[in-house]
Amino acid sequence: MIPDPEVRQRNVTKSLTVAKKRLNRAESSILHSTYGITDDGDHKERLRKAFYEIKDYIDLRTLLEETLPPLEDEPEPEREYFVCEHGHKHRSERSLRWCKINTEFKQKQQIWLDTPPDPDSTKDEIMDFGEFRDLFWGQIAMLIKRRDSFTCSFGGCGETDLLEVHHIIPRRAGGSDHPANLITYCTKHHVAQGTHGNGSVRGLADRKLDEFGGA
Repeated sequence: MIPDPEVRQRNVTKSLTVAKKRLNRAESSILHSTYGITDDGDHKERLRKAFYEIKDYIDLRTLLEETLPPLEDEPEPEREYFVCEHGHKHRSERSLRWCKINTEFKQKQQIWLDTPPDPDSTKDEIMDFGEFRDLFWGQIAMLIKRRDSFTCSFGGCGETDLLEVHHIIPRRAGGSDHPANLITYCTKHHVAQGTHGNGSVRGLADRKLDEFGGA
C-alpha cells in the first residue's frame, strides 16, 4: 500500500529529527572518549568534520521536507491490453487469438458429438484452430470417443480399452479434424489402417496415402 504523500513527508521529517539526536549523542560519546583512540588533535578534528557534514546533510534534508510540497507518487503506467469481442483483456495478441478460438470451439463442440463418421469423409474444416490445433486435439478426441460410446467402431470389435481417434482421410493427405473424418478405434485396429504414424514402420501407409491423393 502506498502511503499518503503528506503522511510520508511527516514520517521522513520525524525520522530525520531522531537521526539528528542520535548523531549528536554519538558525536559526544566518541569525541570525549579515549577508548581505542589516540589523543591526537588531527584525528579528532577529522571525526568532528565528518559529524558536521552528516549533520549538515540532515539539516538540509529536513529543511527540504518541511518547505517543499509533498511529492505525489507517480501513477503506474497503464498496461497495454488487447480487448477481445467479449470484453476480456489480454496481454498479447496470441492470447487474444486463443480466446477467440476457444470461444468458437465451445460454441461448436456439439457438432463433434452430433456428426457421425462418414466412410467417404471430407476435407472440410469445422473451424480453423491455427497454431493451437495440437492443444485442442485432446478435447476433440474426447468428444469423438464420447460420440462413439467409448467403443471401437471397427466392425464386430467392441473394444472399450486403449481407444484412439483415427482420421479416415489422413492429415498428411489433407484430412481434417471434421467429425465426419474422425472415428474411434482400438489401438489394434487403428494400427491396422496403415495410415497411422510415419508409414515406414507399418509399411501400408504409402499405399493408403496414394489412395487419398497424398504423398
